[in-house]
Amino acid sequence: MRKSRGIVMIAMQQTEQQPKQSRRLGGFTGKGFMPGTSGNPRGVSRAELRFREFVGEFERIHSREPNKIEIVSLRNAAALASRIIGNKIPIEEQVRAGNLLARLIEKLGLDRTPAPAAPKTPNQTLEEACALIREGQR
Repeated sequence: MRKSRGIVMIAMQQTEQQPKQSRRLGGFTGKGFMPGTSGNPRGVSRAELRFREFVGEFERIHSREPNKIEIVSLRNAAALASRIIGNKIPIEEQVRAGNLLARLIEKLGLDRTPAPAAPKTPNQTLEEACALIREGQR
């Protein structure tokens, strides 16, 4: 009988303590948000943010939207970049992911700056413009 009373007593202590602990900020997680509240209120993952950045950079460099195959590569690059930045993977995996990310970025052409736009009209000196006017071509 004494053992059963001891177990009942411990169980009562636990049930009395549990509601007090769950009311604290962070509950049992200790991460600063209550259970039932999203830790990501924006609802956008880091990989999705990186993907949007990469697509914008791709369009700026290539002056066009990426095709379906390039979008897959951009998604992979974004996932790798967010995983490397998260820093929750072993060093060896970080190095491998970094090398793969570098190859993907080079393949997509995101490692270079866009070429300057060609001038719409050829550059002319003042003398050339005057000569064309005199000839009546302008």
